Amino acid sequence: MWLGGKDAGEYLGMSRDFVEERATAWVDEPVPGMLRFKHLVTKPNGEPIRRYYVPDLEALLQVPRSTSRSRPRFSPRFSKPVPFLE
Repeated sequence: MWLGGKDAGEYLGMSRDFVEERATAWVDEPVPGMLRFKHLVTKPNGEPIRRYYVPDLEALLQVPRSTSRSRPRFSPRFSKPVPFLE
């Protein structure tokens, strides 16, 4: 459920810097667009290491879906007719 910075970047297909720019200290509720982390001790008598929460990484991978399928794919650039284009 937890990954280090390098592994989190590889998981997302991005750099470690990308992960660290979106890092925020742990809070109980997810923060949209941010990656929560905790400092965890992974070895006996080891130093705490920053670890990123995997469900937050997965949330960044999901692409939001369109709510309306009836919208036109392309919309016109101009709302009024432009004389030099006629």
